[in-house]
Amino acid sequence: EQVCARFDKHPLVEFCEEEVFMEPTLTPNDPYFPNWQGSIKRMSIEAAWDITTGSPNVPIAVVDSGVDYNHYEFNQRYLNGEITGWDFADNDPDFYDLFGHGTQVTGVIAAQSNNGVGMAGINWQNPLIAARTGYGFDAKEAVIWATDNGAKVITMSFGSYVPTLSWENTLQYAFDHGVALFGSAGNDNLNDPRYPAAYSIVLAVTGVDSYGNPVGYNWGDWVDVSGPAGSLTTMPYQNTLGNVGGTSISAPVVAGAAGLVLSVNPELTPTQVYDILKSTADDVNNTGFDVWTGWGRVNF
Repeated sequence: EQVCARFDKHPLVEFCEEEVFMEPTLTPNDPYFPNWQGSIKRMSIEAAWDITTGSPNVPIAVVDSGVDYNHYEFNQRYLNGEITGWDFADNDPDFYDLFGHGTQVTGVIAAQSNNGVGMAGINWQNPLIAARTGYGFDAKEAVIWATDNGAKVITMSFGSYVPTLSWENTLQYAFDHGVALFGSAGNDNLNDPRYPAAYSIVLAVTGVDSYGNPVGYNWGDWVDVSGPAGSLTTMPYQNTLGNVGGTSISAPVVAGAAGLVLSVNPELTPTQVYDILKSTADDVNNTGFDVWTGWGRVNF
């Protein structure tokens, strides 16, 4: 300021100001990212990647139908040991996805990024734990196993409108061991609580369209935040990419955001992670909390 004050008095100086140094924005070279992944681009994902692309010390678990580890977006990470898992439906080590749903969910988080092909996953460096289940009792076993095997984040894109003590106890075990839990709110346009998302220790994620509008997903005072659910690029079929919608996709987007938050500060508790995601969410509907979007659409 003192320097500029001196120069401002000179008749040949038009103005004086302090130089501002620009910072680069990290944009992956995956060809689908610029035009097909607009939903997460609008959530400031590139600014988040400038801070971190994830950490190998913060594993993320997907409890679902497994993952197609032969898909070209997963295969190298699988061969490198970055994707591990177990099949709780058949009680064997082969967690290959025969259904497809788990692969869609996992793609949002763990698709190999900045490799010049396909799409960009949110979490470039976070290990992925794939727990294949049949969505019954084995899903509870999967949550406990993922917790015991170091997961810091668990996302669950399934549910029921019937709460059970066994599920509550299972999730409490994970929460007490420092795991941030995320559940999909459902796609039925109902305000009935859907579990496991509606348990108080799970962050319930409902859906909005690509521009933040609530469009018929489950809602209510039990919903915490929202994420893009209206057609996101992921892996619907073997070795293909395409658009998939629903809160099954919005939940892993928010779980991926949590993985980045914990990659910056792994000492945060699950409650602190939830509070960060809620307090920094974008008000895309009403100001503050509302039953349609919770505290808003999560912003990376």
